[in-house]
Amino acid sequence: MCSKGDYKLYGSASQSKEYKINVKKEMVNRLTTSAAHEPDVPYEKHEAFKHSEVCFEPEKIPASPLTLREALEVHKPHFISCSQERLKKLEHIVQLRKAQQSEDLGKKQGTALSCKLSSASITSKKKQYTVPHPLSDNLFKPKERYISEKEMHMRSKRIYNNLPEVKKKQEEKQKRIIIQSNRKRVEIFKKQLLDQLLQRNTE
Repeated sequence: MCSKGDYKLYGSASQSKEYKINVKKEMVNRLTTSAAHEPDVPYEKHEAFKHSEVCFEPEKIPASPLTLREALEVHKPHFISCSQERLKKLEHIVQLRKAQQSEDLGKKQGTALSCKLSSASITSKKKQYTVPHPLSDNLFKPKERYISEKEMHMRSKRIYNNLPEVKKKQEEKQKRIIIQSNRKRVEIFKKQLLDQLLQRNTE
């Protein structure tokens, strides 16, 4: 047996189903009437509208992700302008350094050339003063210097004494002299000791 409350629930459920069916029918009718007024809508689309029970929503096109530069340009344009100015300053500093290095190299090359030219001019002047042209009657012609025999002997002796072999011989000679002097001192000391011992024995 069913109670009155059960009948009421059953009746409300059937009414809600009928209400939903009526709403769907009205929606289909509206879609068909709106499509009928449009000239170029095909029949297949009308059928699809009739049998469809899903609400159509516009498709959302996924936005492409922004790069770091684009994001900074959008959100922080001041940062990009500051970085560009910094890069320009750095490029300017690099160019100045390159120009300074080239100037320094040019100065060094110029000083080296001037030194070479000055040395060449000095040597040429010296040659002009010391070795005159044979065809010219130069009053300041250098006189030939004559060396005496004594000076020649002294020079040759100096050169001979500076030789390494001669120096070694001289060192050995000095060592021998020192050894001989030490031996003589030892002999003298021995004699003195013997004399002292003899004197004690006689006493």
